[in-house]
Amino acid sequence: MGEVCVSPQPLTTPAYWRTRHLRGPRGYNWPRPGRYLLDCELDRIFRRHLAARKGGRLLEIGCGSSVWLPYFSKVFCLSALGVDYSLEGVLQARKHLALHAASATLVLADVFQIGEGLVGQFDAVFSLGVVEHFGDPDAVLAAFARFLAPGGVLITWVPNIPGSIVRLSRRLNPTVGSIYGPLTCESLVAAQRAAGLEIIEANHTQFADLTLLNLERLPPWLGLWVSRLSRLASLPLVLLGHHSGVFLRSRRLGGGIVTVARRPRGAGGWPHTPR
Repeated sequence: MGEVCVSPQPLTTPAYWRTRHLRGPRGYNWPRPGRYLLDCELDRIFRRHLAARKGGRLLEIGCGSSVWLPYFSKVFCLSALGVDYSLEGVLQARKHLALHAASATLVLADVFQIGEGLVGQFDAVFSLGVVEHFGDPDAVLAAFARFLAPGGVLITWVPNIPGSIVRLSRRLNPTVGSIYGPLTCESLVAAQRAAGLEIIEANHTQFADLTLLNLERLPPWLGLWVSRLSRLASLPLVLLGHHSGVFLRSRRLGGGIVTVARRPRGAGGWPHTPR
């Protein structure tokens, strides 16, 4: 397989992800752009940047429990590959694919150790809530970018760590602070440019979206009601975005950050192997 990357130091453990995947929301196996602001914004982004790539290849990094793999297969006819190092996450992703009779290849592996065979092979690479869980996001993004074919796009979502939603989550659950590395919209953009990519768009997403709050420390009954009220509060913004494509942007109140970056066409080999 050739030379591989040395894994950047993660801020989470396999046990953390095992718990997350086993506790994931039941019945949520397909994106709901008419219900969740994150899904609504991502759906718009994918339709802008993946529609012209139908029939191409897509890699989802950190695909555990993914609801997007069946979507990529069904909506865009993409040949999708998902990689995750959590067995529970891969099994959940497999169930979601089966529920929608969708096809994708799932690999149980550390994405930094899968070797050179997949480098430069994908029209799109997507990660959702992965980069922030490493202390060296520059090395992570450089490693992800290497999978892109010339003209391919890297679509990355991370929580808006300096924003109010994450700060409130830290008050509700102090352990949240230990699983996030230093990351801002500006540093995310700078890391992708350093990896040789062109920035197509970079935005703060999910204005005042309280559904992103970490409620794990609340009693289950209270967490359930807070979650329901949060969804209700965000519904007007979901409907606005879903029907008109208009989304409010705020550095302080945005719950997430999304970037779309492209590997220039005609680009040769990558200048270095991230270590």
